[in-house]
Amino acid sequence: MFDPLEDDFDELPNQSEYIEIANRRDLAISLEGLTFHGEPNEHGEFSPIEFITTSSRWIPPHGYALLYPEPQETTFEDSRTARYFELSADNEPHSLQAKRSTLSLTTSGRTLFISDSLFQIIDSLHYNPDWHNPNLIDTKGIALERIRPKGDTNNAQNWGSSTAIKGGTPGEVNSLFQHPEISPEMNQIHIEPNPFSPDGDGHDDRLFINYAFDDPHYMVRTRIYDRYGRKVRTLSDSTPSGFEGTITWDGRMENGNTCRVGIYIIHIEAYNSSTGSKKEFKETAVLARKF
Repeated sequence: MFDPLEDDFDELPNQSEYIEIANRRDLAISLEGLTFHGEPNEHGEFSPIEFITTSSRWIPPHGYALLYPEPQETTFEDSRTARYFELSADNEPHSLQAKRSTLSLTTSGRTLFISDSLFQIIDSLHYNPDWHNPNLIDTKGIALERIRPKGDTNNAQNWGSSTAIKGGTPGEVNSLFQHPEISPEMNQIHIEPNPFSPDGDGHDDRLFINYAFDDPHYMVRTRIYDRYGRKVRTLSDSTPSGFEGTITWDGRMENGNTCRVGIYIIHIEAYNSSTGSKKEFKETAVLARKF
């Protein structure tokens, strides 16, 4: 998160910059002695990001650690990142606080390094704002996410804009995460349950529209039509897709009234303006009532 949302007058918590690192191993990794810094100068010297403590800090197997700034020493729960993303104290053992206002993550891009206690470089990243979804008008408050942990760190194709509602998923799996061993069938949609019955009994009350694309940068429009071709509901309009996701319909029209029993057409359009690629899907769903 290099371009956080900050507004002291909107009565909402501010975001702050943050960095997440992932543990790809089956064992926990201690953060003791790890150093995070910018590119060394011609003499091999660099200015590290100083943390209050790395003692008793660790990353769970296949888990994540969070690096965040706060100008005063504080509990994790009181940090801007924790308050904005509603994170609990459970994340504190996997978090490092830098006693500063920012991590100096410029919006024009920057090279970051992770080094061990002997200052041997473990990994490095030169992030670029152009890695964001090119179809988004404004990316402020949206984190760049790595898609495959085992993919090349500096491959632009291995990064994209978070599709999470809050703009990021610190402490959790990235919204764009793809496991390299899992290759779901791409460019298709699947709806379930079908038929569905939105009668409030807690069983099959909602229709789940699942999709999977080969590119995370599509913008998705989802509309519902009745059997006569009349539009009854728009579920999404220019919503970032990610590689896969689910759109939910509660069986209601735009005015909030429940639709009549019958057949409905699910129409999905996915468009990537940067490449001109467009996808279109139509499926039918049955809205039923139980007797």
